[in-house]
Amino acid sequence: MKWELDHQPQQQLQPQPQQRSEPVRQDVWPPVQQFPFTMPSGLVTFRYSSTEVFSQDGQVHVKMHETRYQDGRLSSQECEGSINRDAYQRMVSEAQSQFLNQMFGVARLLLGPFIR
Repeated sequence: MKWELDHQPQQQLQPQPQQRSEPVRQDVWPPVQQFPFTMPSGLVTFRYSSTEVFSQDGQVHVKMHETRYQDGRLSSQECEGSINRDAYQRMVSEAQSQFLNQMFGVARLLLGPFIR
């Protein structure tokens, strides 16, 4: 392959006639297209919610508040009501058992190597 490349006949390059062009000014910049700025949707979102459960005058009350910023709009929502005492007791016992299960899991992770 190398021998073929080295022994190919050399082609004569024909000189090209030079084209004349006008001088280009270096200080002229092309015009810049300007587009109006639009905030992309979904770039910034925010959500805050809180739920308060309390007992007052023998009744269980629930207050919920939620505020969110989405698609360039801020919205807020609140509601309030009361629930049955049995439902409240069931909710409290489920929350306590879930908390204790999570704490036992953390304790097993931390103390597992030391307890056999």
